[in-house]
Amino acid sequence: MKKKWATAAVSTILSLSLAACSTAGTGTTKDAAGKTGSGVDSPSAAGGKAVEITYWNLFGGGDGDFMDAMVKKFNEAHKDSISVKSVRLEWGEYYTKLSAAISSGSGPDVAVSHASRLPELVGNQAVTQLEDIAKQANVNWGSFNENILSGTEFEGKHYAIPLDTHAQAYFYNKKLLNDYGLLGEDGKPKLEPGTEGFMKFLNAVKEKSGGKTIPLTLPTAQGSDIYWLWWTLYKQADGESLFSSDGSKAGFNNEQGKKALNVLDRMIHKDKVLPGNLTPDNFQKLFEQGKAATGVMGVWATGALEKVKDLDFGVMPVPTILDKPAVWGDSHTIILPKAKNPDAKKQNAAVTFADWLSTNGAMWSQAGHIPAKKDVLLTDEFKKQQYRSDYASTTANNVRFFTKSPKIGPVGDEITKVLNEFASSGKLNPDDVLTKAEAAANKVLSK
Repeated sequence: MKKKWATAAVSTILSLSLAACSTAGTGTTKDAAGKTGSGVDSPSAAGGKAVEITYWNLFGGGDGDFMDAMVKKFNEAHKDSISVKSVRLEWGEYYTKLSAAISSGSGPDVAVSHASRLPELVGNQAVTQLEDIAKQANVNWGSFNENILSGTEFEGKHYAIPLDTHAQAYFYNKKLLNDYGLLGEDGKPKLEPGTEGFMKFLNAVKEKSGGKTIPLTLPTAQGSDIYWLWWTLYKQADGESLFSSDGSKAGFNNEQGKKALNVLDRMIHKDKVLPGNLTPDNFQKLFEQGKAATGVMGVWATGALEKVKDLDFGVMPVPTILDKPAVWGDSHTIILPKAKNPDAKKQNAAVTFADWLSTNGAMWSQAGHIPAKKDVLLTDEFKKQQYRSDYASTTANNVRFFTKSPKIGPVGDEITKVLNEFASSGKLNPDDVLTKAEAAANKVLSK
């Protein structure tokens, strides 16, 4: 692979996923280099024997609090051997700064990367391949969920240790559905299979509420959520890559792509069970305030909704609306940025730290994310957390990551723009949506 350190700006496709990791609200400190840090500096080991490693992440808000606690716990458990200094960067500039730091030879020893960002980093040779290092650190690749792990593999080699998957899930207001006679005795929505079953359910909410309750909430006019839902439906329709086999052209303007779009068109414009004017700022509030009966949201919403007083809600995997189970998802992974002069001891310490984070995924799942290691789902610590078990295992197995391509970000941006326009304006003919998105994507791929 040709070496070309990139400093591309963070794409829109990642924006909401990153925002889920970075809601403001935690205190930060500045390290000696002026970088924003989490304040979780490790204790000094006796005799200076501990290997000190620097860890860059983009977690803020609730996510940041949980990660700070995990770093602190790791440092306490490894005080005589490994010392982790955690540095938190603002998510909006995270990847640009990370790429620049790696290029200049001043990158961290270990860092967070979304799985969707890995193709660019791996393609730019900015990430250390982990086979030998992981073996020395006794990493058991078989302990990870195979589907989640696949998002970190390139040409049969491992380039990251997955921490989680964070995907879309289906949230529902139990009180409203019970009032409308749409909640089963098992406490779950009375959903019949397939597209017709799902639309029948949403239309029943609209009818039984007299039009006062929004059947489904999801950002449509702005942000990537509608793109994520289209991808969910595309994969449920057995769609494959977003690109042609050689990666030179868009490959989504096909039967599966249109099938997915037709479901969105029916939800938004025909049956009007999903408003076309919702934004990232207001869609979740409608659910929290009891104005929306259901919502397709990221699993990270779980932690926030738990804090809403008197909100009686449930959560389940996104229903199989088309032909087969599938759902959009991304993954937080831990990488070793490429170093000009690799330090074997630091690399071993970094992989040990990364594997420990994943092994202790029950702490991380409190933020709503789904742990990457299979055994974590069986622990009492995970099981005692309400809601998570209702979606974790099924979603982990059915999550479908975006096509691995360095250009997936800008291509996703173009698809998102067209879908936002389609949802909000009502003027774009459904037959022209994918053609317009295809043309924009091909322009990106031709550069």
